[in-house]
Amino acid sequence: MSTVVASAVFYGFWRPEFLVVMAASAIFDFWVSLHIEKKGPQTPAALRLLFVSLSLNLGLLFFFKYLNFSIENAWWVLGLFADVGESPVLDIILSLSISFYTFQTISYSIDVYRGVIRAEKDFPLYLSYVTFFPQLVAGPILRVSEVAA
Repeated sequence: MSTVVASAVFYGFWRPEFLVVMAASAIFDFWVSLHIEKKGPQTPAALRLLFVSLSLNLGLLFFFKYLNFSIENAWWVLGLFADVGESPVLDIILSLSISFYTFQTISYSIDVYRGVIRAEKDFPLYLSYVTFFPQLVAGPILRVSEVAA
């Protein structure tokens, strides 16, 4: 648990509100993976849960990294057909390392869905995997099988 606390302090030092985004993603994927395992690997019910997990995680990633890019490009295309003025830009600050922890939680859920690993029941241990600060900011994106014993 001390690893989680230390990583949270470092991660949240600049913008503590980003801890909420990371925590929400981690908690949701922990819960989803437990339920995927209950439904059984590669079952239709487990696939639906995986789809919800992917939608949430990729939706967060899209919001923080690609929403303004998409708006600007859509505005440019609209500008080819009409005078639309200047593109609106939303004041979104990119959440630190969102790609790293998003793809780590996605790979974890996919591995549970495929039956490659069992869902972790120890939440602090799972959280250590998601939040380990030195790896989180420098990479690479790791699969849980690469760090779990």
